[in-house]
Amino acid sequence: MPNLAGVFHREGPCVSLEPALARQAEVLSVQGLSFHRCQWTDGRFGAVNLLKPEIDDLDQPARLEGGPLMFLDGEIYDVAGLPPDSPPVAGGGGLLARCVELFARDPVAAARRLDGTFNLAFYDPSRRLLHLVSDRLGSRPLYYRDSGGTLCFALEQKAIFAVNGGAPRFDELGVLQLAMFGHQLGDRTIFDGISVLPPATILTASAGGVTLTGYWRAAYRCHHLTGRDAAAELAGRLVAATRRRSVGRRAPLGIFLSGGLDSRCVAGALAGAGAPVTAVTFGDESSRDVRFARQVSSRLGFAHHTYAHHGHSLAAALPRVVWRTEGTLAFPECLSINFHRHIRRDARLIFNGHLGDVLSGGHLLPELFWLRRRDLAGHILRKRSQISGERLRALCVPGSFDAQYHRLTSSIEDGLNRFDEDRTALLYNLWDLDVRQRRYTQSTPAVDRYVLEQVSPFVANDVVEFCLGLPIRELFGQRCYVRAILDAFPACADVPWARTGHAIERSHALRMLRLGGQAALRRGRRMLRIGIGEPVPWLPDDARGGALRAIAQGFVESDRFPDRVFDRSATQAVIDRHFDRGEGHLEEIGVLLTLATASRLLSGDLRAVPAEAQPDLSSTSPDASYWPARSGARFEPSRHASP
Repeated sequence: MPNLAGVFHREGPCVSLEPALARQAEVLSVQGLSFHRCQWTDGRFGAVNLLKPEIDDLDQPARLEGGPLMFLDGEIYDVAGLPPDSPPVAGGGGLLARCVELFARDPVAAARRLDGTFNLAFYDPSRRLLHLVSDRLGSRPLYYRDSGGTLCFALEQKAIFAVNGGAPRFDELGVLQLAMFGHQLGDRTIFDGISVLPPATILTASAGGVTLTGYWRAAYRCHHLTGRDAAAELAGRLVAATRRRSVGRRAPLGIFLSGGLDSRCVAGALAGAGAPVTAVTFGDESSRDVRFARQVSSRLGFAHHTYAHHGHSLAAALPRVVWRTEGTLAFPECLSINFHRHIRRDARLIFNGHLGDVLSGGHLLPELFWLRRRDLAGHILRKRSQISGERLRALCVPGSFDAQYHRLTSSIEDGLNRFDEDRTALLYNLWDLDVRQRRYTQSTPAVDRYVLEQVSPFVANDVVEFCLGLPIRELFGQRCYVRAILDAFPACADVPWARTGHAIERSHALRMLRLGGQAALRRGRRMLRIGIGEPVPWLPDDARGGALRAIAQGFVESDRFPDRVFDRSATQAVIDRHFDRGEGHLEEIGVLLTLATASRLLSGDLRAVPAEAQPDLSSTSPDASYWPARSGARFEPSRHASP
């Protein structure tokens, strides 16, 4: 669990940065866990990186003698042009020293050669020059604030607040985006002045100011490889990427496994790693994800553990989740924190299938192919919203909705305009990869990263480049991807797919007919309102409990409430309808609870992790500490060890 944070004074005299780094380290640490603290300071620049000994190497920062130095968050496992037998990097290593040399010569050229999931902080004390570098897909968010000649940066916003103190102000558009999408877009956060470093970007800070330079951009470049050759190439690249991330690791391996395609594809690639693997599935015993993931695990020889949310308390999880995710996501998306002390006994390095769907064409729906470019932003706003426009209108300050809705549409247009792509369907996919997947899917591991390190093999450069080179006919309906699973991973190929409840059809036409029929059935149910307003089956028991209502209502009545965005009386009415009448407004309530808790926990003089946000990682503590005393629930994970 690297946890990098630092401060750089662009202007003014040199000062002691030790107190600032100490505060950052305190709020980033976790009680009961051991960290290796890597730190360096020269009065102008200081950085600290907290590393987990069982996951990360410990030789940071890498430094040229008397010259530039570099801190690494994440992992670099290849540098183009270096000999193939160069030592790998996982939090440090000899290759990191080579990266320092490359960046000292030409930072843009060096960044283009790197393959991995990482953030880098490169500092040259002789020139008083700082470079912050994100990987190609921005897969590990790095936050920064430039104010008064001082640049603060960190993997978690709380480390920036610990340096500056005070109560952070809400960013109105960031709050709107959280309400509409469940996450932010572009480089925004819910806090004014805090930005996210864009993907494939070098932030350069010097006495002259701060600049951002892009060094790569996703684009479709067709290589015309099709059929079984394309499927075999894709499977081979994914297997190689998975092996690079798994072979020789000291930490026990695991995988978040569902009944879908993406995680089973990674599971198939992981099966040959030569190490024990524990699969983890969240859900009830009756769910398709649990049943089908168990079958995949059995076929591949994985131990399989399932965890259900029944008996848990959302009120207890709320501060723990928000402390780690900091309002980047609506907190009900990140409830895996309830099970960390159980999962970490069996797995510390957790593989996932993130980005498999978008890279393989899983989001290329038919309507995108006849949609006009000028209508795409509106389509995204409707398609990717967690609440409808009318529900948002009901929350907004009277008379402001049209302006607010226009701001949301413009923020989507800004993301679309980054790409030079005329084909609407592929433009949507690029936006999905660059914006939604980065700010949503790849932000969810923040809740796990303090104790578990998530690994996403699909973000490897060669996998991404190959998928961006597939012709549309191989992307539509995930033709190439499904064939790769069927041909390369036959052990789990005939296990039913959770999306359909049936084995994956080898015929592309039959598969598309089945998916189309099920989509039509879902649309019909929505039109007839069948199932609308029913309880969500995975929710913990107190989703409508009094403790949550008190938090939401107290926030509406407080001076922290964003009353330039939301109307207080309208918001109170939504709270009443959710808790008194049982109407389904969990999305709005989740946003309110996230905002309330983030503004409270991240305000004031941050010196340590609040007690309520400390996770319980003790292997001997009673399970009841996670659930209301009245429930009497006991936690019994289902353990199915494969033969």
